[in-house]
Amino acid sequence: MERLTLQETLQIVQLYYENGRSVKSVNRALRPIYAVDESFAEDPEESIRRRSQQLAGLSYGTTWAILRKDIGLKAYKIQSVQELTPGDLPKPHNFSFRALGKLAEDPHFGTQIVSSDEGLFGLIATDWATAGIYKSRQRLYDLYAEKSYNHNEEFILYVRNYSKLFKKVCYAAKSLNIKNKIKNSTNKTKMTWKLIDSETGRVRDRNQDIELCVDNTIIKSNEEIAIVFDKYFSDIPISTTKSLQSSPALAESLLKDNVNECKVSFSFRPISADDIARIFRTIDIKNTTDLWGISVKIISSIIDEIAPHLAIIFNNCIKSGEFPDLMKHSKVIPLFKAGSMSDPSNFRPISVLPTCSKIFEKIILNQLVSHFNVNKLLHNNQFGFTKGRSTADAGVELYRYIVKAWEESHDALGGFCDLSKAFDCVQHETLIGKLRHYGIKNTALNLLTSYLHGRTQKVEVNGKRSSGSAVDMGVPQGSILGPFLFFCLYK
Repeated sequence: MERLTLQETLQIVQLYYENGRSVKSVNRALRPIYAVDESFAEDPEESIRRRSQQLAGLSYGTTWAILRKDIGLKAYKIQSVQELTPGDLPKPHNFSFRALGKLAEDPHFGTQIVSSDEGLFGLIATDWATAGIYKSRQRLYDLYAEKSYNHNEEFILYVRNYSKLFKKVCYAAKSLNIKNKIKNSTNKTKMTWKLIDSETGRVRDRNQDIELCVDNTIIKSNEEIAIVFDKYFSDIPISTTKSLQSSPALAESLLKDNVNECKVSFSFRPISADDIARIFRTIDIKNTTDLWGISVKIISSIIDEIAPHLAIIFNNCIKSGEFPDLMKHSKVIPLFKAGSMSDPSNFRPISVLPTCSKIFEKIILNQLVSHFNVNKLLHNNQFGFTKGRSTADAGVELYRYIVKAWEESHDALGGFCDLSKAFDCVQHETLIGKLRHYGIKNTALNLLTSYLHGRTQKVEVNGKRSSGSAVDMGVPQGSILGPFLFFCLYK
Protein backbone atom coordinates (compact mmCIF):
# COMPACT_ATOMS: atom_id res chain seq x y z
CA MET A 1 0.00 0.00 0.00
CA GLU A 2 1.42 3.38 -0.98
CA ARG A 3 1.76 5.61 2.05
CA LEU A 4 1.91 9.37 2.44
CA THR A 5 5.16 11.01 3.46
CA LEU A 6 5.31 12.71 6.83
CA GLN A 7 5.38 16.12 5.14
CA GLU A 8 2.13 15.38 3.33
CA THR A 9 0.54 14.09 6.51
CA LEU A 10 1.60 17.16 8.48
CA GLN A 11 0.18 19.45 5.83
CA ILE A 12 -3.15 17.65 5.83
CA VAL A 13 -3.42 17.63 9.63
CA GLN A 14 -2.41 21.28 9.91
CA LEU A 15 -4.91 22.31 7.25
CA TYR A 16 -7.50 20.28 9.09
CA TYR A 17 -6.87 22.16 12.32
CA GLU A 18 -6.36 25.66 10.91
CA ASN A 19 -8.74 25.78 7.94
CA GLY A 20 -11.57 23.64 9.22
CA ARG A 21 -11.33 20.87 6.62
CA SER A 22 -14.07 18.28 6.81
CA VAL A 23 -13.51 14.95 8.51
CA LYS A 24 -14.10 13.04 5.28
CA SER A 25 -11.39 14.95 3.42
CA VAL A 26 -8.65 13.75 5.76
CA ASN A 27 -9.99 10.39 6.89
CA ARG A 28 -8.83 8.46 3.80
CA ALA A 29 -5.37 10.05 3.80
CA LEU A 30 -4.69 9.75 7.51
CA ARG A 31 -6.04 6.28 8.22
CA PRO A 32 -3.11 4.28 6.75
CA ILE A 33 -0.43 6.18 8.66
CA TYR A 34 -1.96 7.79 11.73
CA ALA A 35 -4.15 5.15 13.35
CA VAL A 36 -3.95 6.68 16.82
CA ASP A 37 -6.60 4.44 18.31
CA GLU A 38 -9.46 2.14 17.35
CA SER A 39 -11.97 4.96 16.99
CA PHE A 40 -9.88 6.90 14.49
CA ALA A 41 -11.48 5.44 11.36
CA GLU A 42 -14.98 6.32 12.60
CA ASP A 43 -14.25 9.73 14.11
CA PRO A 44 -10.73 11.03 13.34
CA GLU A 45 -11.47 14.52 14.72
CA GLU A 46 -12.43 13.23 18.14
CA SER A 47 -9.61 10.67 18.10
CA ILE A 48 -6.91 13.27 17.41
CA ARG A 49 -8.43 15.73 19.89
CA ARG A 50 -8.51 13.07 22.61
CA ARG A 51 -4.92 12.05 21.93
CA SER A 52 -3.75 15.68 22.15
CA GLN A 53 -5.48 16.03 25.51
CA GLN A 54 -3.77 12.90 26.78
CA LEU A 55 -0.39 14.41 25.95
CA ALA A 56 -1.06 17.64 27.81
CA GLY A 57 0.74 17.91 31.13
CA LEU A 58 2.83 14.76 30.73
CA SER A 59 6.60 14.69 31.10
CA TYR A 60 8.93 14.88 28.12
CA GLY A 61 9.80 11.20 28.47
CA THR A 62 6.18 10.12 28.51
CA THR A 63 5.31 12.43 25.63
CA TRP A 64 8.18 11.00 23.61
CA ALA A 65 7.16 7.40 24.31
CA ILE A 66 3.56 8.06 23.29
CA LEU A 67 4.68 10.06 20.27
CA ARG A 68 6.86 7.18 19.09
CA LYS A 69 3.84 4.92 19.31
CA ASP A 70 1.54 7.43 17.56
CA ILE A 71 3.61 8.19 14.47
CA GLY A 72 4.26 4.55 13.76
CA LEU A 73 7.92 4.20 14.69
CA LYS A 74 7.12 0.70 15.84
CA ALA A 75 6.38 -0.13 12.19
CA TYR A 76 9.13 1.87 10.51
CA LYS A 77 12.85 2.28 10.90
CA ILE A 78 13.93 5.89 10.45
CA GLN A 79 17.57 6.68 11.11
CA SER A 80 17.07 10.36 11.96
CA VAL A 81 14.46 9.59 14.59
CA GLN A 82 17.12 7.96 16.75
CA GLU A 83 18.85 11.34 16.92
CA LEU A 84 15.69 13.19 17.98
CA THR A 85 15.56 13.60 21.77
CA PRO A 86 12.64 14.55 24.02
CA GLY A 87 14.22 17.99 24.33
CA ASP A 88 13.50 18.60 20.67
CA LEU A 89 9.77 18.43 21.32
CA PRO A 90 7.61 21.41 22.32
CA LYS A 91 6.16 21.86 25.79
CA PRO A 92 3.38 19.31 26.32
CA HIS A 93 0.71 21.96 26.84
CA ASN A 94 1.68 23.52 23.48
CA PHE A 95 1.59 20.20 21.67
CA SER A 96 0.96 20.55 17.96
CA PHE A 97 1.49 18.34 14.96
CA ARG A 98 3.75 21.08 13.61
CA ALA A 99 6.25 20.01 16.28
CA LEU A 100 7.00 17.00 14.12
CA GLY A 101 8.29 19.23 11.35
CA LYS A 102 11.88 18.24 12.02
CA LEU A 103 11.06 14.74 10.85
CA ALA A 104 9.56 16.00 7.59
CA GLU A 105 13.01 16.17 6.02
CA ASP A 106 13.43 12.41 6.35
CA PRO A 107 12.77 10.90 2.88
CA HIS A 108 12.34 7.39 4.28
CA PHE A 109 9.26 8.14 6.36
CA GLY A 110 6.27 6.32 4.92
CA THR A 111 8.46 3.75 3.18
CA GLN A 112 8.29 0.32 4.76
CA ILE A 113 11.81 -0.96 5.39
CA VAL A 114 12.77 -4.25 6.99
CA SER A 115 14.58 -3.42 10.18
CA SER A 116 17.73 -5.12 11.33
CA ASP A 117 17.33 -6.88 14.65
CA GLU A 118 18.80 -4.14 16.82
CA GLY A 119 18.37 -5.15 20.42
CA LEU A 120 15.19 -6.89 21.39
CA PHE A 121 12.84 -4.28 20.00
CA GLY A 122 13.82 -4.90 16.39
CA LEU A 123 10.87 -7.20 15.81
CA ILE A 124 9.87 -5.68 12.49
CA ALA A 125 9.24 -8.30 9.80
CA THR A 126 10.81 -11.08 11.87
CA ASP A 127 9.67 -14.65 11.38
CA TRP A 128 10.22 -15.70 14.97
CA ALA A 129 8.17 -13.13 16.91
CA THR A 130 4.74 -14.44 17.87
CA ALA A 131 1.59 -12.40 18.42
CA GLY A 132 2.19 -12.75 22.15
CA ILE A 133 5.68 -11.29 21.83
CA TYR A 134 4.39 -8.30 19.88
CA LYS A 135 1.72 -7.77 22.53
CA SER A 136 4.30 -8.04 25.32
CA ARG A 137 6.55 -5.57 23.54
CA GLN A 138 3.71 -3.05 23.35
CA ARG A 139 3.07 -3.62 27.05
CA LEU A 140 6.75 -2.89 27.71
CA TYR A 141 6.52 0.34 25.71
CA ASP A 142 3.60 1.44 27.88
CA LEU A 143 5.46 0.52 31.06
CA TYR A 144 8.49 2.56 30.00
CA ALA A 145 6.22 5.50 29.26
CA GLU A 146 4.62 5.28 32.70
CA LYS A 147 8.01 4.82 34.35
CA SER A 148 9.01 8.35 33.33
CA TYR A 149 6.52 9.85 35.80
CA ASN A 150 5.79 6.93 38.15
CA HIS A 151 8.81 6.62 40.42
CA ASN A 152 7.38 4.06 42.80
CA GLU A 153 10.17 1.59 43.66
CA GLU A 154 7.93 -1.46 43.41
CA PHE A 155 6.70 -0.35 40.00
CA ILE A 156 10.26 0.30 38.75
CA LEU A 157 11.30 -3.16 39.95
CA TYR A 158 8.28 -4.65 38.17
CA VAL A 159 9.27 -2.93 34.90
CA ARG A 160 12.85 -4.16 35.25
CA ASN A 161 11.75 -7.77 35.84
CA TYR A 162 9.22 -7.58 33.00
CA SER A 163 11.98 -6.36 30.67
CA LYS A 164 14.28 -9.24 31.68
CA LEU A 165 11.51 -11.78 31.15
CA PHE A 166 10.68 -10.26 27.76
CA LYS A 167 14.31 -10.55 26.66
CA LYS A 168 14.44 -14.16 27.80
CA VAL A 169 11.27 -14.99 25.85
CA CYS A 170 12.66 -13.29 22.72
CA TYR A 171 15.92 -15.19 22.92
CA ALA A 172 14.05 -18.48 23.39
CA ALA A 173 11.68 -17.79 20.46
CA LYS A 174 14.50 -16.82 18.13
CA SER A 175 16.59 -19.82 19.18
CA LEU A 176 13.67 -22.19 18.57
CA ASN A 177 13.06 -20.61 15.16
CA ILE A 178 16.69 -21.12 14.15
CA LYS A 179 16.66 -24.74 15.35
CA ASN A 180 13.48 -25.45 13.37
CA LYS A 181 14.94 -23.90 10.22
CA ILE A 182 17.98 -26.16 10.43
CA LYS A 183 15.90 -29.21 11.36
CA ASN A 184 13.43 -28.77 8.49
CA SER A 185 15.99 -27.89 5.81
CA THR A 186 17.04 -30.41 3.19
CA ASN A 187 20.65 -29.21 3.39
CA LYS A 188 21.39 -28.60 7.07
CA THR A 189 24.99 -27.51 6.57
CA LYS A 190 24.03 -24.95 3.94
CA MET A 191 21.18 -23.62 6.09
CA THR A 192 23.47 -23.38 9.13
CA TRP A 193 26.00 -21.25 7.28
CA LYS A 194 23.21 -19.18 5.74
CA LEU A 195 21.91 -18.37 9.22
CA ILE A 196 25.42 -17.61 10.49
CA ASP A 197 26.02 -15.23 7.59
CA SER A 198 22.66 -13.58 8.18
CA GLU A 199 23.22 -13.08 11.92
CA THR A 200 26.78 -11.79 11.47
CA GLY A 201 25.84 -9.46 8.63
CA ARG A 202 27.97 -11.23 6.04
CA VAL A 203 25.16 -11.61 3.50
CA ARG A 204 26.12 -9.89 0.26
CA ASP A 205 23.68 -8.02 -1.91
CA ARG A 206 23.67 -9.63 -5.35
CA ASN A 207 22.29 -6.44 -6.84
CA GLN A 208 25.17 -4.29 -5.63
CA ASP A 209 26.69 -1.80 -8.05
CA ILE A 210 29.58 -3.22 -10.06
CA GLU A 211 32.30 -1.32 -11.89
CA LEU A 212 34.79 -3.29 -13.98
CA CYS A 213 38.21 -2.25 -15.18
CA VAL A 214 39.04 -3.82 -18.55
CA ASP A 215 42.14 -2.71 -20.49
CA ASN A 216 42.44 0.36 -18.22
CA THR A 217 38.86 1.35 -19.07
CA ILE A 218 36.21 1.73 -16.37
CA ILE A 219 32.89 0.13 -17.32
CA LYS A 220 29.81 1.27 -15.39
CA SER A 221 26.91 0.39 -17.68
CA ASN A 222 25.13 -2.74 -16.43
CA GLU A 223 24.53 -3.92 -20.00
CA GLU A 224 28.22 -3.53 -20.92
CA ILE A 225 29.24 -5.23 -17.67
CA ALA A 226 26.94 -8.16 -18.51
CA ILE A 227 28.61 -8.48 -21.93
CA VAL A 228 32.10 -8.47 -20.35
CA PHE A 229 31.11 -11.15 -17.85
CA ASP A 230 29.49 -13.23 -20.60
CA LYS A 231 32.69 -13.26 -22.63
CA TYR A 232 34.85 -13.91 -19.58
CA PHE A 233 32.77 -16.83 -18.31
CA SER A 234 32.48 -18.42 -21.78
CA ASP A 235 36.27 -18.14 -22.30
CA ILE A 236 37.16 -19.86 -19.00
CA PRO A 237 36.99 -23.47 -20.32
CA ILE A 238 39.03 -22.54 -23.41
CA SER A 239 41.79 -20.76 -21.48
CA THR A 240 41.91 -23.48 -18.80
CA THR A 241 42.19 -26.44 -21.20
CA LYS A 242 44.23 -24.92 -24.04
CA SER A 243 47.48 -26.43 -22.71
CA LEU A 244 45.93 -29.89 -22.27
CA GLN A 245 46.06 -32.57 -24.92
CA SER A 246 42.83 -34.43 -24.30
CA SER A 247 41.84 -37.41 -26.38
CA PRO A 248 38.35 -38.93 -26.00
CA ALA A 249 39.55 -42.03 -27.86
CA LEU A 250 42.46 -42.52 -25.44
CA ALA A 251 40.18 -42.03 -22.44
CA GLU A 252 37.73 -44.64 -23.76
CA SER A 253 40.58 -47.07 -24.44
CA LEU A 254 41.92 -46.73 -20.89
CA LEU A 255 38.42 -47.22 -19.52
CA LYS A 256 37.89 -50.48 -21.43
CA ASP A 257 41.26 -51.81 -20.24
CA ASN A 258 40.56 -51.12 -16.57
CA VAL A 259 36.77 -51.27 -16.06
CA ASN A 260 34.41 -53.99 -17.22
CA GLU A 261 31.72 -52.75 -19.58
CA CYS A 262 28.16 -52.90 -18.28
CA LYS A 263 26.23 -55.54 -20.24
CA VAL A 264 22.83 -54.23 -19.15
CA SER A 265 21.48 -51.73 -21.64
CA PHE A 266 19.78 -48.79 -19.95
CA SER A 267 16.70 -46.98 -21.24
CA PHE A 268 14.54 -44.30 -19.67
CA ARG A 269 11.10 -45.35 -18.47
CA PRO A 270 7.96 -43.34 -19.31
CA ILE A 271 6.60 -41.25 -16.46
CA SER A 272 3.13 -40.28 -15.30
CA ALA A 273 1.67 -36.98 -14.12
CA ASP A 274 1.65 -38.31 -10.55
CA ASP A 275 5.38 -39.08 -10.83
CA ILE A 276 6.06 -35.51 -11.96
CA ALA A 277 4.05 -33.97 -9.11
CA ARG A 278 5.73 -36.24 -6.56
CA ILE A 279 9.25 -35.59 -7.87
CA PHE A 280 8.65 -31.85 -8.08
CA ARG A 281 7.86 -31.73 -4.36
CA THR A 282 11.38 -33.00 -3.61
CA ILE A 283 12.87 -29.86 -5.19
CA ASP A 284 13.68 -26.93 -2.90
CA ILE A 285 11.08 -24.17 -3.13
CA LYS A 286 12.88 -20.95 -4.07
CA ASN A 287 11.88 -17.54 -5.40
CA THR A 288 14.78 -17.31 -7.86
CA THR A 289 13.43 -16.79 -11.37
CA ASP A 290 14.88 -18.28 -14.53
CA LEU A 291 15.44 -16.62 -17.90
CA TRP A 292 11.69 -16.69 -18.52
CA GLY A 293 10.75 -15.19 -15.15
CA ILE A 294 9.48 -18.48 -13.72
CA SER A 295 10.45 -19.73 -10.26
CA VAL A 296 10.00 -23.04 -8.47
CA LYS A 297 7.63 -21.27 -6.09
CA ILE A 298 5.38 -20.21 -8.98
CA ILE A 299 5.31 -23.74 -10.42
CA SER A 300 4.52 -25.17 -6.98
CA SER A 301 1.14 -23.44 -7.03
CA ILE A 302 0.11 -24.98 -10.36
CA ILE A 303 2.06 -28.24 -10.50
CA ASP A 304 -1.03 -30.44 -10.25
CA GLU A 305 -2.62 -28.64 -13.22
CA ILE A 306 0.43 -28.70 -15.50
CA ALA A 307 1.79 -32.13 -14.54
CA PRO A 308 -0.28 -33.99 -17.21
CA HIS A 309 1.01 -31.64 -19.91
CA LEU A 310 4.61 -31.95 -18.71
CA ALA A 311 4.23 -35.74 -18.74
CA ILE A 312 3.34 -35.62 -22.45
CA ILE A 313 6.32 -33.37 -23.22
CA PHE A 314 8.83 -35.36 -21.17
CA ASN A 315 7.66 -38.73 -22.51
CA ASN A 316 7.98 -37.45 -26.09
CA CYS A 317 11.53 -36.32 -25.27
CA ILE A 318 12.37 -39.74 -23.83
CA LYS A 319 10.92 -41.46 -26.87
CA SER A 320 12.71 -39.25 -29.42
CA GLY A 321 15.96 -38.86 -27.47
CA GLU A 322 15.90 -35.06 -27.66
CA PHE A 323 16.15 -32.57 -24.81
CA PRO A 324 13.98 -29.43 -25.35
CA ASP A 325 16.00 -26.48 -26.69
CA LEU A 326 14.11 -23.98 -24.53
CA MET A 327 15.30 -25.86 -21.44
CA LYS A 328 18.95 -25.33 -22.40
CA HIS A 329 19.03 -21.56 -21.87
CA SER A 330 20.45 -20.47 -18.52
CA LYS A 331 20.58 -17.14 -16.72
CA VAL A 332 23.98 -16.44 -15.16
CA ILE A 333 24.42 -14.07 -12.22
CA PRO A 334 27.98 -12.98 -11.32
CA LEU A 335 28.58 -13.40 -7.58
CA PHE A 336 31.45 -11.51 -5.96
CA LYS A 337 33.91 -13.69 -4.03
CA ALA A 338 36.78 -11.57 -2.68
CA GLY A 339 39.41 -9.09 -3.78
CA SER A 340 38.86 -6.18 -6.12
CA MET A 341 35.34 -5.78 -7.49
CA SER A 342 36.75 -4.28 -10.68
CA ASP A 343 38.34 -7.60 -11.68
CA PRO A 344 36.00 -10.08 -13.45
CA SER A 345 38.11 -12.99 -12.18
CA ASN A 346 36.94 -12.22 -8.64
CA PHE A 347 33.39 -13.21 -9.54
CA ARG A 348 31.99 -16.68 -9.98
CA PRO A 349 29.02 -17.51 -12.19
CA ILE A 350 25.78 -18.63 -10.58
CA SER A 351 23.63 -20.38 -13.17
CA VAL A 352 19.85 -20.37 -12.93
CA LEU A 353 18.40 -23.04 -15.18
CA PRO A 354 14.82 -23.16 -16.49
CA THR A 355 12.47 -24.29 -13.73
CA CYS A 356 10.77 -26.98 -15.84
CA SER A 357 14.22 -28.29 -16.75
CA LYS A 358 14.85 -29.03 -13.07
CA ILE A 359 11.83 -31.34 -13.00
CA PHE A 360 12.96 -33.26 -16.08
CA GLU A 361 16.54 -33.45 -14.81
CA LYS A 362 15.36 -34.86 -11.49
CA ILE A 363 13.46 -37.57 -13.36
CA ILE A 364 16.52 -38.41 -15.47
CA LEU A 365 18.80 -38.40 -12.41
CA ASN A 366 16.61 -40.75 -10.38
CA GLN A 367 16.55 -43.34 -13.17
CA LEU A 368 20.31 -43.05 -13.83
CA VAL A 369 21.19 -43.45 -10.15
CA SER A 370 18.93 -46.50 -9.95
CA HIS A 371 20.76 -48.04 -12.94
CA PHE A 372 24.18 -47.42 -11.37
CA ASN A 373 23.10 -48.82 -8.00
CA VAL A 374 21.41 -51.95 -9.36
CA ASN A 375 24.37 -52.82 -11.58
CA LYS A 376 26.94 -51.92 -8.91
CA LEU A 377 28.69 -49.37 -11.08
CA LEU A 378 29.55 -47.20 -8.09
CA HIS A 379 32.92 -47.57 -6.37
CA ASN A 380 32.97 -48.66 -2.73
CA ASN A 381 34.57 -45.35 -1.80
CA GLN A 382 31.97 -43.32 -3.67
CA PHE A 383 29.91 -41.35 -1.17
CA GLY A 384 28.01 -38.88 -3.32
CA PHE A 385 24.88 -40.13 -5.16
CA THR A 386 24.97 -43.36 -3.14
CA LYS A 387 21.90 -44.39 -1.17
CA GLY A 388 22.55 -44.32 2.56
CA ARG A 389 25.78 -42.35 2.19
CA SER A 390 26.80 -38.70 2.22
CA THR A 391 29.92 -36.59 2.04
CA ALA A 392 29.93 -36.59 5.86
CA ASP A 393 30.59 -40.34 5.66
CA ALA A 394 33.67 -39.59 3.57
CA GLY A 395 35.00 -37.49 6.45
CA VAL A 396 34.28 -40.32 8.90
CA GLU A 397 36.11 -42.78 6.65
CA LEU A 398 39.12 -40.47 6.44
CA TYR A 399 39.13 -40.09 10.21
CA ARG A 400 39.00 -43.88 10.61
CA TYR A 401 42.09 -44.34 8.44
CA ILE A 402 43.98 -41.68 10.40
CA VAL A 403 43.11 -43.26 13.76
CA LYS A 404 44.06 -46.72 12.47
CA ALA A 405 47.45 -45.45 11.29
CA TRP A 406 48.04 -43.74 14.63
CA GLU A 407 47.16 -46.90 16.60
CA GLU A 408 49.58 -48.95 14.46
CA SER A 409 52.33 -46.30 14.77
CA HIS A 410 52.22 -45.58 11.04
CA ASP A 411 52.24 -42.28 9.22
CA ALA A 412 48.97 -41.07 7.71
CA LEU A 413 49.29 -39.17 4.46
CA GLY A 414 46.48 -37.58 2.50
CA GLY A 415 46.45 -36.38 -1.07
CA PHE A 416 43.76 -33.83 -1.93
CA CYS A 417 43.08 -32.63 -5.46
CA ASP A 418 41.31 -29.41 -6.35
CA LEU A 419 40.31 -29.40 -10.00
CA SER A 420 40.30 -25.89 -11.43
CA LYS A 421 36.99 -25.01 -13.12
CA ALA A 422 36.10 -28.70 -13.01
CA PHE A 423 32.47 -28.50 -14.14
CA ASP A 424 33.28 -25.96 -16.86
CA CYS A 425 36.00 -28.08 -18.46
CA VAL A 426 34.19 -31.40 -18.96
CA GLN A 427 34.81 -32.71 -22.49
CA HIS A 428 31.46 -33.83 -23.90
CA GLU A 429 32.83 -36.55 -26.16
CA THR A 430 34.81 -38.13 -23.32
CA LEU A 431 31.76 -38.07 -21.06
CA ILE A 432 29.50 -39.57 -23.74
CA GLY A 433 32.02 -42.37 -24.29
CA LYS A 434 32.00 -43.21 -20.58
CA LEU A 435 28.21 -43.19 -20.40
CA ARG A 436 28.13 -45.63 -23.30
CA HIS A 437 30.57 -47.89 -21.39
CA TYR A 438 28.19 -47.92 -18.42
CA GLY A 439 25.31 -49.28 -20.52
CA ILE A 440 23.62 -46.02 -21.50
CA LYS A 441 23.04 -46.42 -25.22
CA ASN A 442 20.68 -45.75 -28.10
CA THR A 443 17.85 -43.31 -27.37
CA ALA A 444 18.89 -42.83 -23.73
CA LEU A 445 22.39 -41.79 -24.79
CA ASN A 446 20.92 -39.53 -27.47
CA LEU A 447 18.84 -37.76 -24.83
CA LEU A 448 21.88 -37.09 -22.62
CA THR A 449 23.93 -36.01 -25.64
CA SER A 450 21.17 -33.59 -26.58
CA TYR A 451 21.14 -32.35 -22.98
CA LEU A 452 24.83 -31.44 -23.20
CA HIS A 453 24.89 -29.93 -26.69
CA GLY A 454 23.43 -26.64 -27.90
CA ARG A 455 23.34 -24.88 -24.54
CA THR A 456 23.42 -21.09 -24.22
CA GLN A 457 23.82 -18.61 -21.40
CA LYS A 458 22.92 -14.97 -20.77
CA VAL A 459 24.55 -12.97 -17.99
CA GLU A 460 22.27 -10.69 -15.99
CA VAL A 461 23.53 -7.68 -14.01
CA ASN A 462 20.94 -5.58 -12.17
CA GLY A 463 18.21 -6.45 -14.67
CA LYS A 464 20.35 -5.94 -17.79
CA ARG A 465 21.30 -8.99 -19.88
CA SER A 466 23.95 -9.84 -22.40
CA SER A 467 22.96 -11.02 -25.87
CA GLY A 468 24.07 -14.53 -24.92
CA SER A 469 26.76 -16.99 -25.92
CA ALA A 470 27.07 -20.68 -26.71
CA VAL A 471 28.30 -23.14 -24.08
CA ASP A 472 30.25 -25.85 -25.92
CA MET A 473 32.00 -27.45 -22.96
CA GLY A 474 31.24 -28.52 -19.41
CA VAL A 475 28.16 -29.66 -17.53
CA PRO A 476 25.62 -27.05 -16.41
CA GLN A 477 26.50 -25.53 -13.05
CA GLY A 478 23.56 -25.18 -10.73
CA SER A 479 21.81 -28.07 -12.43
CA ILE A 480 20.43 -31.18 -10.76
CA LEU A 481 21.93 -33.57 -13.29
CA GLY A 482 25.31 -31.84 -13.75
CA PRO A 483 27.11 -33.14 -10.61
CA PHE A 484 26.18 -36.76 -11.39
CA LEU A 485 27.46 -36.46 -14.97
CA PHE A 486 30.68 -34.97 -13.61
CA PHE A 487 30.99 -37.93 -11.27
CA CYS A 488 30.50 -40.32 -14.20
CA LEU A 489 33.42 -38.69 -16.00
CA TYR A 490 35.86 -38.91 -13.09
CA LYS A 491 34.67 -42.19 -11.57
